[in-house]
Amino acid sequence: MTTLDSEPGLLYGGAVEHECNPQRSIGYYLEALLMLAPFMKNPLRAVLKGVTNDQKDPSVVKRGMPPGGGGEVLFSCPVRRTIRPVQLTDPGKIKRIRGTAYPVF
Repeated sequence: MTTLDSEPGLLYGGAVEHECNPQRSIGYYLEALLMLAPFMKNPLRAVLKGVTNDQKDPSVVKRGMPPGGGGEVLFSCPVRRTIRPVQLTDPGKIKRIRGTAYPVF
């Protein structure tokens, strides 16, 4: 079970390294960072270590399989002072879908 304690205040950013629980993939922990990182006072550089063999995970520095994990994902986010709204007037068509295959030993 994962719990999150938060306190109101400034989000400072900076360099963070975290060993994620191997019962959850790194993408689970990255979701919260994706929502908070653009609003931090300084750019965020987070190294998350754990299970990376999940369909929802982003670019992988080092792969890690359950049960031990051992994978690593690097997430960097610059600071945005303002965010413009997104307006999709012409969504377009999907041109290409690509993927990468790798062996699991």
